[in-house]
Amino acid sequence: MGALYKHDTLRFTDLLRNIEGIAAKTLSKELKDLEINHLVIRTVHDTSPVTVDYSLTGHGKSLRSVIEAMSEWGSGYRSALYAASVQSVNKAIRK
Repeated sequence: MGALYKHDTLRFTDLLRNIEGIAAKTLSKELKDLEINHLVIRTVHDTSPVTVDYSLTGHGKSLRSVIEAMSEWGSGYRSALYAASVQSVNKAIRK
């Protein structure tokens, strides 16, 4: 959902490029779940080849502050874990 906050509307391949470390099959399943829960709108365009765009619904957009808070917390937590692992390695080296 974070990629859609930044870009409003994205095609599947663009989402795949924007989300680091996710497999196409996993992304497809997650998008289906988000669509079922009315957080994402899937728009199919009658082109050749067929193109599909994804965008956030009003409910999806209302989660922005929650997603940003979780992202901020996650970044801080990863930093703390990294600092703790560096400290642990340094202690082991000193012994």
